[in-house]
Order: sequence, then C-alpha cells, then structure tokens
Amino acid sequence: MVSITISIDVKSKEEMQRFAWVNWSEVAREIFLKRLKDQEKLESINQLLRNSTLTDEEIKMLTKKARKGRFNELKSQGLV
Repeated sequence: MVSITISIDVKSKEEMQRFAWVNWSEVAREIFLKRLKDQEKLESINQLLRNSTLTDEEIKMLTKKARKGRFNELKSQGLV
C-alpha cells in the first residue's frame, strides 16, 4: 500500500484532534474510494450518452419517469 499526504487548515486539524479516536486515515481512504467509484460511474454514463440524440427535455422527462418508477418500487416493498 502507498501513502499520501494531504493538507488541511489548522482549525480543521484542531477539530479532528477533538475526536482522536477516529481513524482519519481510514475516513479519507473510504472517501477517496467512493469518489473514485462515482467518477467511474460518471465516465460510464458519459460513454453511453456520447452518441445520444436525446434533448435536455427528453432526458429530464426520462429521469423523472425513472425516479417515479423507483419510488413506486420501493413503496411496494414497504421501504418508503
């Protein structure tokens, strides 16, 4: 495993020291990995949409339908 160094302001460092029991390295690692996965998802979406002929309005309409469908699915499962 490799190591990296990050810089934060003094006030943030003091706040972090109040919670010395927190493994801040692990917190940062988890955040970095989540961001990496998010970026990979965005890249995949961009590749899918690269040749799309959909308009912004069509995309908004499809997004709204997808959200409503997902909401109804969760509702039928009693999760919302």
